[in-house]
Amino acid sequence: MKWTEYLALTSKVFELVIKIKKMVDVLYSLIESLLDVYEIKMGEKTLGLEDCQIENLIEGVVEELKVQAEEKGIYLKFKKIPLPKTKLDRKKIRDAIWNIVDNAVKYTPKGGVTITPKIKDGKLEIAVSDTGIGMNGEEIGRFLKGRLFERGEEAKKLYGPGKGIGLSVAVEFIKAHGGRVWAESEGRGKGTTFFIELPIRK
Repeated sequence: MKWTEYLALTSKVFELVIKIKKMVDVLYSLIESLLDVYEIKMGEKTLGLEDCQIENLIEGVVEELKVQAEEKGIYLKFKKIPLPKTKLDRKKIRDAIWNIVDNAVKYTPKGGVTITPKIKDGKLEIAVSDTGIGMNGEEIGRFLKGRLFERGEEAKKLYGPGKGIGLSVAVEFIKAHGGRVWAESEGRGKGTTFFIELPIRK
């Protein structure tokens, strides 16, 4: 084997190892999140509330998922505004936002994803809008019930390996904070907007 061929092969192996590590990290995080959800529901675990600037959490999520969006040729925008400090379980809210934004990027073949926070009726609202495959009323209903391992037919076609776990975990983490999650879509091919609403605790 020539030296140049060896270097090329080594580079491909290295890239494959990096991809496998990322997949393992995501899987480990999901398993950890599922255990957290179970323990919270059983009353065996409480939230670790601390003062947070949620716009910084969102910014971190965008930085993490920007490469994934760029590889697909879509945009990922965050309309950052100053927000009041609020008490949250930093890791769980970060994971919830990450799961919803990751899902939006994953199921958006063209166009992109925009994250828009605002204060509405004394609560924090975060809208994650995509130009992706859209959802019908039945799919939105299943999502709101937080059922694990259920996805829409179009989602299965576009991304076969997914199991819908991330969205279910996000719903449960937001509920545990006294908040709620909902989705709106005009139908197939017209994109979806996921909304996260959280109380502001001082």
